[in-house]
Amino acid sequence: MFEAYAQGFGLITALSALFGLWWVNQQKSRSSEPEKWVKRERLVRAYVRGVVVVYLLLLAVSYLSGPA
Repeated sequence: MFEAYAQGFGLITALSALFGLWWVNQQKSRSSEPEKWVKRERLVRAYVRGVVVVYLLLLAVSYLSGPA
């Protein structure tokens, strides 16, 4: 059961993070001052890394807890 939660969390957050990264890049390319978007892009990339770490931790806990 826990593994299903981990997979659902990973899928939804990964898709939203990738959409956020795409959106920031679109705004950055349209902007007359792309330097303004550098901090936001870093923030989104840090969020994506955080999502990956949490997802891997959830999978590790699921794996170590053994069969249900």
